[in-house]
Amino acid sequence: MRKLLPLYVVIFIAFLGISMSILIFTEFTMNLKTSSLPKSYTFAQRSLLFGILTSVYPLGQFLGSPVLGALSDRYGRRPILIWTLLFTIVAYVFVSLSLHSVAVIWICITLFLAGIGEANMVIAQGAIADTSEKRKRAHLFGYITVVASSAYIVGPIFGGQLSNPTIVKWFNYSTPYWIVTGLLVLIFLWIFFGFKETHKKENRKHIKWVSALTNLTTIFTDKAVRKFYMVNFLAYIAIFGYFRLFPLYVADQYDTTQSLLSYVIAWVSVPLIIVNSFFIKPLLKHFRHKYLFEFSLWMIGIGSIFTIFFQPFGFIWISTCFTTIFIAIALTVSITVISNKVSHAKQGRVLGNNLSLQVIPQIVIGIIGGSLAIASIKLPLLMCSAFAIAAAVFSIKLDYSPVDN
Repeated sequence: MRKLLPLYVVIFIAFLGISMSILIFTEFTMNLKTSSLPKSYTFAQRSLLFGILTSVYPLGQFLGSPVLGALSDRYGRRPILIWTLLFTIVAYVFVSLSLHSVAVIWICITLFLAGIGEANMVIAQGAIADTSEKRKRAHLFGYITVVASSAYIVGPIFGGQLSNPTIVKWFNYSTPYWIVTGLLVLIFLWIFFGFKETHKKENRKHIKWVSALTNLTTIFTDKAVRKFYMVNFLAYIAIFGYFRLFPLYVADQYDTTQSLLSYVIAWVSVPLIIVNSFFIKPLLKHFRHKYLFEFSLWMIGIGSIFTIFFQPFGFIWISTCFTTIFIAIALTVSITVISNKVSHAKQGRVLGNNLSLQVIPQIVIGIIGGSLAIASIKLPLLMCSAFAIAAAVFSIKLDYSPVDN
């Protein structure tokens, strides 16, 4: 387990960037008291900008993950991971500079580049798959959800406090990104000196650059897993849509302070950590993957509706906890099923595609959700509920049993 620790740290930092961005850009665009935008911006303009700013980072991940996954299958996990960490460090430096100068266009460009670099978490996933047996893989992938959930706790609080000038006078929206840049430098040194290659040369396959760049098309052409890709995609719209859009709902409906909103966002990750640390292993042992996945999707759909139809603010803590318990189960099962359906040689490629399917919703949800919020602030979460239920329905006829290598 110790040799996998730096890989989990890489995944943590990737999700830290996503989670703190949700709070920072909610405040940057929607909070009239702290926003750096001109006061003349309308609610519609701010909502649309929120969608764009929270979409460009996952857009970079979407484009980068299948390419990096395929390249790591061919050239090994370690060299590709090292080069992408260097790229990400440079990208974060420019994100920080752009935020400090409030250059909106450059913020978008540099966040996109940071997203490409942070797609290296698919390399970390591939390395974890390299070193595990299929019967233990679900447990190790469960740790990925624990790590990601921890980042969703740390990120909003970390971003909220370090960007708050009332705490320290020189804090601003760029400060958290400078801190992450420093952490990335430390992780680069750890990987460079402490991480050994996990992908055996005999398992590597030659690829062409065109194949790497078009790898995502196998989502539609790989008959063994394309139906699972489709169901996972519907589920990820519901899951990551919920994470991305419920803060927008809370900020609008309850006029929360920056600190309170950061704690609400962090709170939703607590159930994910508890479930994946203590309950996911016995659940996977006693229940079939198929039934766990489908039941969890139904509960996510119901939980999304609960969040918006019970108005007292105190109920937000209960409804978000209920929903994220089942999000934890659905996320782990979705990754495990895809991994178990292919051989070791295809892990990087398939997990890269699956990661792309996780980030596509994060690209479009911000823009679509922001647009729907103009009509009604409840519509974005209703949309998440509909997609969760649709994924459960389409999953019914699929065979979730693993294949032999």
